[in-house]
Amino acid sequence: MESTTTLAKFREILTPYLNANERKATKMMFYRNRLKSFSSWPFSSTDKCTPENMATAGFYSISKLRNDTSVKCFCCLKELDGWESMDDPWEEHKRHQKDCPYIKLNTVEQQWTLEEWIDLQQAMAVKLLEIRLKSDLENLESQLDMKQNQLQKERRKRRK
Repeated sequence: MESTTTLAKFREILTPYLNANERKATKMMFYRNRLKSFSSWPFSSTDKCTPENMATAGFYSISKLRNDTSVKCFCCLKELDGWESMDDPWEEHKRHQKDCPYIKLNTVEQQWTLEEWIDLQQAMAVKLLEIRLKSDLENLESQLDMKQNQLQKERRKRRK
């Protein structure tokens, strides 16, 4: 019973911070959805950097332009671009984000246990929350800087 309460509490805390980003990340957990995102991928089946290998490595395409190789990991949200035809997606993912829970799991989707799926969901939620909180903190710091500048100007005016 306690784990249900904890999970419910966790969800209650996160809900305001998770929105379309969470839905996108959850959708992209699944290989078939990641694979669909590579409709205009520039590399062919004779290359290492195929849509299938990219999707297997946890990536989905975020490119807006033809021949753009921008991708994002569904789990750690690491963005990479500048892919070349013989790049190995799994090795590049490990090299750039060795602590990615998906990379550490090192198991294809069809072999995930329920516990592993839940762990990936939680890792994604935490990552999304970190990004949101970092953005909120940057906004607050910016507002604080503006307020400090405004107060300093007012003090200078009063001194004159």
